[in-house]
Amino acid sequence: ERVRAKAPHAVRGVGDLLAVLAAARYSYVVDAAALLAEESNEGMVRKVRALNGYYGALHFVFLDADDRKMILRRGAAAATPYTGETFPPHAVFYFYSQKNTVGVDFRQPATMRGVLVVNERNTYTQVAQAALRARAATVALALRWAHLVHDARPGW
Repeated sequence: ERVRAKAPHAVRGVGDLLAVLAAARYSYVVDAAALLAEESNEGMVRKVRALNGYYGALHFVFLDADDRKMILRRGAAAATPYTGETFPPHAVFYFYSQKNTVGVDFRQPATMRGVLVVNERNTYTQVAQAALRARAATVALALRWAHLVHDARPGW
């Protein structure tokens, strides 16, 4: 049977990406295009956590500004160190910024759905490294593309 790829989500900014996340059950985002470069990783997971209850996710996992593995739990005011727990895919959200697409892994469930944010400036290697952040999903991985449309940032 032939497998048909779905069209990528077209995103023009943080608001579009948040709308994509609000509309579907994704367990992680990898921002290979640096769409969210102006946002701290903790700031981004706080925005995701605020999305309409984000469909029951209880744990929001990310790297802080010093590249420490952190977790922000639903209802908690402050993030705490991540200690390697594995959570069911419906109960967790992982966020990787463009800075964190190489060499950093979290323990992940065997089944996940995620979004990979790319643009025309990403190299094959950058996209492959970003996609590998979800390599722990050994049973099933559904990866949707989000294409950053018209990236007009200077120097990009």
